[in-house]
Amino acid sequence: MSEILLIAPVLLPLLIAPLVVMLGSQRAGWLLAVLAALVATLASAALLPALGEGPRSYHFGNWPPPFGIEYVLDGLNTPLLLLTNASALLALIAATPATLAGRFAGREPVFYALFLLCLSGLSGILATGDAFNVFVFLEISSLCTYGLVAAGPRPGSALAAFQYLILGTLGGSFVLLGVGFWLQATGTLNMADLAQRLPQSEYGEVALAGSVLLLLGFALKSASFPLQQWLPAVYAAAPWPVTAFLAACATKVAIYAMVRLALDVAALGEAARWLFGLIALVGIVWGALAACVQRDLRRMLAWSSVSQLGYILFAFSLGTAAGVTAAMIQFFSHGAIKGGLFLALGPARSFDDLAGLREREPWRCAMLTLLTMGLLGVPLTAGFAAKWALLSAAAQAGHGIGLGVVIFSSLLAVVYCLRLLEPVWLRAPQRDAPQLPRHAMLLPPALATLAMFALGLTPWAASFGRPAAQALGWAP
Repeated sequence: MSEILLIAPVLLPLLIAPLVVMLGSQRAGWLLAVLAALVATLASAALLPALGEGPRSYHFGNWPPPFGIEYVLDGLNTPLLLLTNASALLALIAATPATLAGRFAGREPVFYALFLLCLSGLSGILATGDAFNVFVFLEISSLCTYGLVAAGPRPGSALAAFQYLILGTLGGSFVLLGVGFWLQATGTLNMADLAQRLPQSEYGEVALAGSVLLLLGFALKSASFPLQQWLPAVYAAAPWPVTAFLAACATKVAIYAMVRLALDVAALGEAARWLFGLIALVGIVWGALAACVQRDLRRMLAWSSVSQLGYILFAFSLGTAAGVTAAMIQFFSHGAIKGGLFLALGPARSFDDLAGLREREPWRCAMLTLLTMGLLGVPLTAGFAAKWALLSAAAQAGHGIGLGVVIFSSLLAVVYCLRLLEPVWLRAPQRDAPQLPRHAMLLPPALATLAMFALGLTPWAASFGRPAAQALGWAP
């Protein structure tokens, strides 16, 4: 039974996706997709109680590594597996046939199949213990994301998807070359073997070149500064359930891969952490400043994500158990808040679309306001817990510059959060403002809002800090 739990989050969406297409029914496809995401979420949650027992592995075909393919779940990737599947579940609940009506010309089953394949790819990146399979799952998730973005309702959706395809292919090529260099230097693709052989390889320059290429590829995939330009266009162009899913977990999976490969497998140590800290701190300020001047609602939230993803990378750059704890809290906090915001916004794409929302849809207005407070970091919310943990970790590490940058970016967040709430509370309603379908559409953002408060009021996310630090070798 435990072996089934290890592979279910990856294999179940992968197996259900072709069935959704073969059935050809919109409603049946949606129900199957939601059911697959629900089971994958429950399987991921069932793995959490065993975090204290150390890594758990599954060998496909009973072939032991390094010859066979191995899945390894430990204190770092298991919580993120839950976050990814739970985010997909909420987004799929929102992506009903009624929500997608008239936008896909009867091809809704293909949409749900692509969504499931994307979920399988992201889960595979987290679960695999094989460097080449990281690339394989990266390509699965990326190719499906291109299709999902192209399905957006805006005239520029296809162009945004094409631009993302070009940049994504470039990033994937860097990853493939990096894996190839590692194979050349060590003769293995298994991550555990790579961690042992890379420091001792007689081809040290080849191994280092592979590490640099992998870092570059995943920096692009994670929208790390200065490779973040694709993110605002993708968030603005994609269908809103897709944007909610991508905002909640996709870039975080890329950050995980970058941290795992650079700090754990390649053990680049102080040099990599210094680089992570530099690009994180610049990205934090740059993203917050850019968010303050955006005229497009989704682009503003996308640039704020660039800033907040920098928080995660900066937390890892501290190289301490407290930093890892702050990163884990930020993973879940940002996933709940930003995913919930896009779910609450629904089809709204401009600030004018939110005018008078307090009169038109008071429940949606309440959730949007609470989630924005979480984004700002108001006490009792997950946003406050995440920032407090990060500030505490930076203070313990004696990182004065990081403390100043995080505080400055928090002040900038006041600007764009007020810009978000101003039309909601102070403007009169407009006749042509987009309306959310009433059936079940309030459930996903309501669950995200509840999760935000649960994360802010309980130490649940912080409890993953020690197992995650142990997985990286930073805690006894």
